[in-house]
Amino acid sequence: MSYHPALLAGLAQALDAAGLGVYREDGVFTSAQRGITIHSYPEHPPEIVSLFLYLPGGVALSPTATRRLSTARVQIKYRLTGHPFAGIEYFDQLHDLIDQKALNLGGIHVAGEYLSFSEIGQTRQPQGGFEFTTNWKLRGLADLPLVPPAG
Repeated sequence: MSYHPALLAGLAQALDAAGLGVYREDGVFTSAQRGITIHSYPEHPPEIVSLFLYLPGGVALSPTATRRLSTARVQIKYRLTGHPFAGIEYFDQLHDLIDQKALNLGGIHVAGEYLSFSEIGQTRQPQGGFEFTTNWKLRGLADLPLVPPAG
């Protein structure tokens, strides 16, 4: 798996391990679970946490480097039922887990940085609840693709 998909999967697994939701690659969850998905924001289950990659980038550290410094940004958008304080408490948990932390995301080592938080608003779902969005910068070293010698 290349760097960015592995980064997102590793972050989803870290959220799962921290008890912030249930990650399944197939995106199938019971209505009682808070699902964690990548690049999708389904209507079900009632509580969902979705990870989206945006502004991926990187720079080689030297002309002969085999790695680049990656500065991927990740949006974590989530919907929780109940009182809006639940969404703010969830943000506090994300902040404690990611901001200014050295993270091992499935073998990818990154430094996390908080960028922004906002409440999106109340959901239209029968269960009620609120939606929130947060943004993070994850810096780490990614292997450069191997390029066969010219000639």
